[in-house]
Amino acid sequence: MILLIVAHHLIVHGGTFPYSDASASQHMFAALLEAGGKIGVDGFVLISGYFLCTATSVDPRKVVRLLIQMLTYSIAITTMFLILHPSSLNGLAASQIVLHAVFPVGFSVWWFASVYVLLLLLSPILNMAVHAMNIRQYQWLLIGGFVYLSVLPAYFAQEWTRSNLLWFIYLYAIAGYARVHRPKILDHPRIAGLLGIASLALSAGIVVLAALHPPPTSVTRYVVIDARQENPLVLLSAILLFSFFLGLRLGTVTTINTVASAAFGVYLIHDHPYVRAWLWGDVVRPADHYADGTNFYLLAVGTVLAIYVSCTLIDLVRQRLIERPLRHLVDKFPWRSASSARRLTSGQEVTNDGISEEPAPQSQN
Repeated sequence: MILLIVAHHLIVHGGTFPYSDASASQHMFAALLEAGGKIGVDGFVLISGYFLCTATSVDPRKVVRLLIQMLTYSIAITTMFLILHPSSLNGLAASQIVLHAVFPVGFSVWWFASVYVLLLLLSPILNMAVHAMNIRQYQWLLIGGFVYLSVLPAYFAQEWTRSNLLWFIYLYAIAGYARVHRPKILDHPRIAGLLGIASLALSAGIVVLAALHPPPTSVTRYVVIDARQENPLVLLSAILLFSFFLGLRLGTVTTINTVASAAFGVYLIHDHPYVRAWLWGDVVRPADHYADGTNFYLLAVGTVLAIYVSCTLIDLVRQRLIERPLRHLVDKFPWRSASSARRLTSGQEVTNDGISEEPAPQSQN
């Protein structure tokens, strides 16, 4: 998922698409990368919702660890740019720089991270609704949400329906439906994966047609060109790919889990506003190579992999040097709700982390 997001940023922040003249194959390649990033965003929320929807209260340890991670990168990156690249902060008041560094959530330094924290805090209330609705009520909710949040802005350009938090809540509801009612598509991961790839290819194809025959119609513009996380084809691709990976049942693979633990750090590092402007505007400059054919393909793939690997290594070092020592302090703090957030579901006791275990024997009084 995070590779798709990095690739999306290369296209969007690199200023390459759809503003340059290039061949149909280059437009297709850029369109796949652009749409893929929003699939990554939707997929991340779907996966999070699937594992969060069993808790009855917020685990404060999880929230605190998330905030510490954001604060660490916010202060470290700001300090680094103040020392090594102060020109990138020209025009910003000192108070503004400090406030953004110390309160990254409040000032939405990272829009996704800020909305995700709110979603995490709202999750216990959402979980009550997830488990309270019967399957028919749930299906009508998902249909209504799809029309209001996806179809209206896509086909009728209704911008007033757009809200990142509301969209994340809708994705959370989809994940909760998958967890509670387990639709049949989860039992056929290969079919889901193939359909997801086909949906993504269809999105890219529409983009190419729109790019080759300007000006784009309202449908192609709002459904695909903007590559928003709410557009129907992006949503469909994300759900199908989510179903594919969920149905694989890979079990626990230590290496994969270790690398995956750094995914959020990869996002925080490479998409910090200061890093973003420097990386895409001064270092990579993908717009300068967009019309170079094969060279652009190699540049795009190599850049995405280099960013992913380097940021992953940085975050793994952060985990060892900063998170582990602080984790002991956070875990030892007497959080009241951390040990009480349990829910009985089908004879099993589910903890905050979504890990099922047999309920403890009850004492007879």
